[in-house]
Amino acid sequence: TDGNIHLLQFIVNSNSPVIAPNGYQTQAKGKPALQVPEEIAIVLKIKDWFLEGVAIETICNRLNADGVKTKRNAKGWSHPVVKRIVLNPYYAGVTIFGRFKKEGNKRIPQPPSSWTRG
Repeated sequence: TDGNIHLLQFIVNSNSPVIAPNGYQTQAKGKPALQVPEEIAIVLKIKDWFLEGVAIETICNRLNADGVKTKRNAKGWSHPVVKRIVLNPYYAGVTIFGRFKKEGNKRIPQPPSSWTRG
């Protein structure tokens, strides 16, 4: 949604450590995130299959059989990757800030009580 794009732009402009969700690509600090249409199409396909009741393992098998590349060009789609997509609140229109704090090169998980939902 438009709101998610604006929230993602806010995160990119902040000092929060950010890993863009599938369908988006971060740019240099201060630049808005870019939509990646090919990835968005895959996310929508995964969501549709999941909502139709297709098992996560079957979704992985379909993507791998079709030769669909993962965001990071891994060997193939795995259960944890697809599960992370279907359970990610971002795709339901919810963005969570403050899940991690950056200390040097480390991302330190923060307690849910300190998170901000947008």
